Amino acid sequence: MSTEGRYIPKVGEEFEWQNFSKEWFKQTAVVFETKKQIAVINSKGFMAVMSKDTEFRPIKTKAVVELEQLIDILRKNYMLS
Repeated sequence: MSTEGRYIPKVGEEFEWQNFSKEWFKQTAVVFETKKQIAVINSKGFMAVMSKDTEFRPIKTKAVVELEQLIDILRKNYMLS
């Protein structure tokens, strides 16, 4: 599976990843990455390696959430006028 065009977390970024049963899990920052894998420290303090074929998504910051809410409010008001 190609990782081109997909979100791949970079070193230092927090992210969420999806397991086989389609549940999303928050993960602390990436420790290092190779061409095909990323390494993180798991909740028990051990290093875990994940394939870059895993489904990842960035964690939304408070600023991004508030921006999305503001855009939604503006769209609704524009449609009403």
